[in-house]
Amino acid sequence: MGPQRGMPQRDIVETAEIAQHVQPDEHTVMRMLSPRELFNAQGFPSDYVIEGVRDGLDSDEPTFRPFSKDVQISCCGNSVCPPVAAAIIAANCQHLAVPMQAEEANNA
Repeated sequence: MGPQRGMPQRDIVETAEIAQHVQPDEHTVMRMLSPRELFNAQGFPSDYVIEGVRDGLDSDEPTFRPFSKDVQISCCGNSVCPPVAAAIIAANCQHLAVPMQAEEANNA
């Protein structure tokens, strides 16, 4: 038997039946998550700057350019979760950890 694609028919029917019973009414309150909540859910630290970017850091007068809420949300959607990235690197790049630590100790 080959790999299954999609949901089995019985699961689709069960999901549809459940969805029929979970309909929002006048007492249901739903809201969108804020950009900060989205980044927190992705595993970004709470002090991670998502509100904008500093332009002109190589000049005497850098300026802060704020991002709109839409841009902040799209940046979160295009991001890689830091804990997942760390796990992938730890699993695949262990052979680099020891040489890099030795190099950092030599440069200190």
